[in-house]
Amino acid sequence: MKNQLLIILFLINILSVKSQDNNVGNWLIYFGNKDLNSKLNWHHEIQHRNYNLLGELEQLLVRTGLGYDINENNNALLGYGFIDSRNKVTETNEI
Repeated sequence: MKNQLLIILFLINILSVKSQDNNVGNWLIYFGNKDLNSKLNWHHEIQHRNYNLLGELEQLLVRTGLGYDINENNNALLGYGFIDSRNKVTETNEI
């Protein structure tokens, strides 16, 4: 019971504390690498970056490529990347 009370008080405190205005953003990232055979692999990734938690796209990166294992420690990758970057739109009072 004591632990549950501490958790509830902690959560209430988080919701009531405010030190300064802060635009919290997020990055959602996925990286993948799939072996096609002993020498070839397929690399793929998506990165979705926001100015705030639920929207306002800041940047979208989509990258993919075909990799070749030169030796155990080295890999050469030939690929493509799509990058969409946007400026943050701020509200103004101008007419």
